[in-house]
Amino acid sequence: MRSSTQVLLKAAVYSTSGQVRQYIPSLVPAAMLMTYISPTSLHKIGKVLTDWWKSDKTSVENVTEYILMKENSSETVTDRHNTMKEKVRDVLSIDVNLSEPLGTGCDVTHFDIITSSLCLEAAAQTLDQYRSNAANVSSLLKSGGHLILNGVLGQSWYRVGEAKFACVSLTREDIESIFVSCGFDIVSMETVMSQEGGYYSDFQGYFIMHANKN
Repeated sequence: MRSSTQVLLKAAVYSTSGQVRQYIPSLVPAAMLMTYISPTSLHKIGKVLTDWWKSDKTSVENVTEYILMKENSSETVTDRHNTMKEKVRDVLSIDVNLSEPLGTGCDVTHFDIITSSLCLEAAAQTLDQYRSNAANVSSLLKSGGHLILNGVLGQSWYRVGEAKFACVSLTREDIESIFVSCGFDIVSMETVMSQEGGYYSDFQGYFIMHANKN
């Protein structure tokens, strides 16, 4: 039985050229914890992430430098990247629409911390589906565990390349109500309204939430 904290990092990745960049901000501060990376269930993205993990390459050094500076750390970028790769235990496929999001056969079924960025709203087209997906993700978290959720508000569509997809439009009240109904206590939630939506999305703001599972 491992005693170390185990973390599931989950992020939506919309292009194979930027996939590692999406994970670095979460991986760098999580480098001292046992970490599992879980992209969307796209095999090509999973392969690219695995190739990065198994290689001796670094990525987005400027982001790592910024985080090390904020941590007042004396580590070099190379040292932190090496630590990150040592702590990653696996790259897992996930489908939040399933009651068993990681499928069967995964050797780790519950995590101490789950972080998710720009995933849940992109995987749902109705509030009921979002609530179901939130419950599915909750099933992966240990009692007393932490959920760090980042997402967008008021978004009804987004693009991946030239393809346009519909998704559920959320308010702060929707998110808080749904996660409370899934057995979470909301520790903190910050929202920022924005007019940055354009060709790739009609989002009206974004949020970051910290919640504890009862």
